[in-house]
Amino acid sequence: MTSNVHPLPTRPTSTHPGQPAEHERAVYTVAEVAHLLTLSLGATYAMVRSGDIPARKIGARWVIPKHRFHTWLDELPDATDEEIRATERVLIIEDNDQATPSQHPSRNMPPPRPTG
Repeated sequence: MTSNVHPLPTRPTSTHPGQPAEHERAVYTVAEVAHLLTLSLGATYAMVRSGDIPARKIGARWVIPKHRFHTWLDELPDATDEEIRATERVLIIEDNDQATPSQHPSRNMPPPRPTG
C-alpha cells in the first residue's frame, strides 16, 4: 500500500545575517504585529494609522516591514521606575480579591443615585 503523505520541502534559510531567506516574507500583517505586541487589533491599527508603528499602505492593505518594526521596537525608550511602579500597583490590585476600597478606585465610588 502506498502513502498519500509526502513530506514538505524544507524552507531555505538565509546565508546572510539580516537578509531574508529567498522565500521568507519581508513584512508582518497588522494582526501579526498585534499578536507580537499583545495589543488588540483595533489598538494596533490605530498605532499604524497614526504612524507610531512604522508601516506602509499597499492598496487597501497595511504591511509592517519586519526590519523597520524590529528597529523601532529596539529603539523604544525603557520604562521609567515610576511607570513600572504604577503598572505593578495596578497588577497587584487587579490580582488581589481582598483589595480595600481605598486601593481600588471602582470600589471607592459612591452608589448610583436612584432615578425617576
